[in-house]
Amino acid sequence: MSFIQRQKEKGEEKPEEELMGKRKSSPRLATTSSVLMLLLYIITKNIVVIHRIGLFCKY
Repeated sequence: MSFIQRQKEKGEEKPEEELMGKRKSSPRLATTSSVLMLLLYIITKNIVVIHRIGLFCKY
């Protein structure tokens, strides 16, 4: 028994005429969440600011 026949028996595959002209969904390209990216941006921005303040402060 072939793979296609097993899929059709399970009812998981649509007939070929239904699939014509339809695109398959693709996985998301970005795996890092937007919340994490925002946190990383804020942290790195603050590090740069702290570093610049340290350059102007002389003890």
